[in-house]
Formats: sequence, structure tokens, C-alpha cells
Amino acid sequence: MNETKRRSYHRPRGITMFVTIVCLAVIAALGASLLRSLAAEHRQAQLRRDQMQAFWLAESAVQRGAARLAADSAYAGEQWQVEAGANGRRARAQATIRIEAVDGNALARRIVVEARCPAEDAASVMQQRAIVVTSDQPGKTP
Repeated sequence: MNETKRRSYHRPRGITMFVTIVCLAVIAALGASLLRSLAAEHRQAQLRRDQMQAFWLAESAVQRGAARLAADSAYAGEQWQVEAGANGRRARAQATIRIEAVDGNALARRIVVEARCPAEDAASVMQQRAIVVTSDQPGKTP
């Protein structure tokens, strides 16, 4: 009878060990899944931040191009480098501003902008804008 008690005592201990290992494996799998989700969400947040910065840089570059063109009719465009920062992260952003003639309208110029944020990153976000501006004065080009 003593031997029967010993066998029944060892069996639950083995089952308890097995259940504990299975529970730990499930918890580890859930933790790994959570970490993957958090990493993906972090990448998405970075992408949204870069998209917004590129969007506003493109908008600003269009305004810059229009102001420079209004001040100087010979303005042909430029490479505009700016420091963009968010959440303690500093990154260099770049906008390329080009001034083009508009076919059929000697008084109009097209301002074409391509903004990249961050500028030096292979995975940078690009935004493009183009507007046409026309001079009010016939003797002066925009």
C-alpha cells in the first residue's frame, strides 16, 4: 500500500510540472506577439511623423518659392535644407524648389516642390506640390 501512495504522489507532480511549462510557453508566445505588435506600431508612428513633416515642408517650400519669385523674377529655385525634429529626434529634411515656365502664358510660372524627410535616409518620405503663379503686371514676370 505504501508503494501505491508513492506512485500516485509522483504522478500529480509530473502533471503539475508539465502544465507549468505549457503555461510558461503560452505566456512567452503572448509576450513575443505583443513585442512584435509594439514594434510594428512604433514603425507606423515614425512613418506618420515623417509623412507629416514632409507634407508641411512641401507646403512651406511652395510658400518660400512664391515669396522668392515675387521678390526676384530671376529666381530659378534652390535646394532648401532644414532641421526637422520631433520627440527628441533631429533629422535633416530637404526640399527641392524648381521654377518652370508655363506654356502659352508668359506671365505665369509653375513652382514645383519635392520635399523629403528625413533627407539622408534611404526610407525617406517624399511629398510633391506644384502651383502656378501669375504676375499682375504685364511688364514683370512673376
